Amino acid sequence: MTSTHRTKNVGEWSEVYALAYLLSKGGGYAADSNQEIDETLFYEILEALFKKQSSGFDLAYRIGIHEVSIIIDDQIKGSVKKTDLDRMSISLLRDLLIPQTGMAFSLVTGDAILKALMKENASAPSNSYNDIYLSLKDVRTKSPTPFIGFSIKSQLNAKSTLLNASGATNFVYQIVPKGKNVSGPIPLFGQQIKPDMQELVRLGYTLKFIKIENETHQQNMNLVDSKLAEYVARCLFETTQNRNGHLSQIAELVFPPDKKENKAALLKLKQYLGYVALGMSPTTPWSGQPNDFGGLIIVKPSGDVLFYYLYNMADFQEFLYQNLKFEYGSRARHGFGKPYEESGKTFIKLNLQLRFI
Repeated sequence: MTSTHRTKNVGEWSEVYALAYLLSKGGGYAADSNQEIDETLFYEILEALFKKQSSGFDLAYRIGIHEVSIIIDDQIKGSVKKTDLDRMSISLLRDLLIPQTGMAFSLVTGDAILKALMKENASAPSNSYNDIYLSLKDVRTKSPTPFIGFSIKSQLNAKSTLLNASGATNFVYQIVPKGKNVSGPIPLFGQQIKPDMQELVRLGYTLKFIKIENETHQQNMNLVDSKLAEYVARCLFETTQNRNGHLSQIAELVFPPDKKENKAALLKLKQYLGYVALGMSPTTPWSGQPNDFGGLIIVKPSGDVLFYYLYNMADFQEFLYQNLKFEYGSRARHGFGKPYEESGKTFIKLNLQLRFI
């Protein structure tokens, strides 16, 4: 195993901290919709698994009463005391809360944990959606669950994205008159999309949603609800007319919650956010069943490591709904934000990206 002075960013070192924290404590508490500890719900971890490390082996940790056994390809290769892991995790957190220069940096305290756990890498491979696989004691049946994938999100660094911008997150609209008359031609668009879109509306135009540019993304949304793409498209258009891009506020401008007919739209938007977090991506066909992904583990600045999982999934969806904002990616890279003509009609694409607040 490579042993010294790895350089990692805050998010990657946070994964090391989360691992040591969870192993030393034998699990973690659920989070409520406000990201606070729900002391009524503790998820007991029986075993943690990292599939196919860089040397090709599976690395697992089995939690005992006082020690954590280190298992490589089903063979016990060592152990570490839980009290030692707890002490080392506290030291790592202390270092992580100190501002660092540069995106990546080395931490002696982080390396010490990796060495103790016989772990080569601070984080999961870049092609893995899951950062860690856990076998839990089921809250209801008290029996071990199969290994379930979790993503680890750190709040110790810059806010991460839930959904990254790409050409596959473009929504296609037709530019049409809002009423019978418009007060001028469609304006030329410059470098700032919001002022241009607001001028378009001021002149008497609006947008008619046509489709999501990527067919797979459209089909995945249809599996959630046949109207979901339209719901998101209406919110995305509304973002161009407002300075505030907070998802919940934009959604409730479009779908006021005091109207009963909007209840379904708001519910589907929340479910969509949960499914994205559960592994639904714009470019990969989705089965509609979030089988391989269990939930989200959050590392808070307080040092708490909290779960959103099966038994608090409604809280998870509400957390996402209240803590995301709309963003735009690069207009040049993703090809959106400029009117264009096809078959005598004028269209425009808007782009969807979601980032934690």
